[in-house]
Amino acid sequence: MIRWFAVLAVVVAIACAKADPYPGYVRATEDVRAAVARVVQDYYATRSRAAAARDATELFGVYPAIAKGEDRTKGINADGFLIERMRLSDIVSLEVDVEERDPIIVLVRGDAALALVHGMETWRYRHGAPGRGEFFTQLDLRRGATGWILERTDESLLGEPRPKTPAP
Repeated sequence: MIRWFAVLAVVVAIACAKADPYPGYVRATEDVRAAVARVVQDYYATRSRAAAARDATELFGVYPAIAKGEDRTKGINADGFLIERMRLSDIVSLEVDVEERDPIIVLVRGDAALALVHGMETWRYRHGAPGRGEFFTQLDLRRGATGWILERTDESLLGEPRPKTPAP
């Protein structure tokens, strides 16, 4: 009887265990988190300037890896699409608060890092009230000789499930 309960307990534990959404990644140390968060802040500041200018030249000059591999249907490296939409709008500025909803979560695995960003964008238009939108984005980075380098962005789109957030 005790053996049966032990087997049942193991089966229940396995059935209830959640798959690791980011296998091999662990929470970054505070100094690594701060360094990656600076790259994230710089990326969104550059992206905001590019959106207001309706020109991706600066953005893709600073972050050349995201100029390639765009997949609009999945939200991968979709900054070029953002700029195209800005050319059709009367936007004056795009303000981004990357930690309005949650602090940036940074996970590392060797020289790779993931930054999970849950923030808020405010779109200011020439006429009318501003618009606001919540966003979830995963930024993939790698450690280079001079610091962390942004390699890919993956913005969750409407209809996609919310990204899984690892347990603390």
